Amino acid sequence: MVAAKLANLEHGERADTSIDVSVTQPEAAKMLNVGVASVQRAKKVIKEATPETIAAVESGKLPVSVATRARIKRCCNASAQMIRECSI
Repeated sequence: MVAAKLANLEHGERADTSIDVSVTQPEAAKMLNVGVASVQRAKKVIKEATPETIAAVESGKLPVSVATRARIKRCCNASAQMIRECSI
């Protein structure tokens, strides 16, 4: 999630725009020693998941890979415990 928040350039956006410090997803991934796919999954969670799911991922109670599955958004929306109990 940290790498996803660091990566402040959207796909295809130019690095020479008005952002003071431009960080691409590959650069953020390298900084935090994670894969680019992990950064992309985390970005998806940040954009699409419920606040409860985001909190569960940020606290380490739910893996980003699980949170990106579409069914999470439909079947669980209250707590990290409920997210863990979902049939995914």
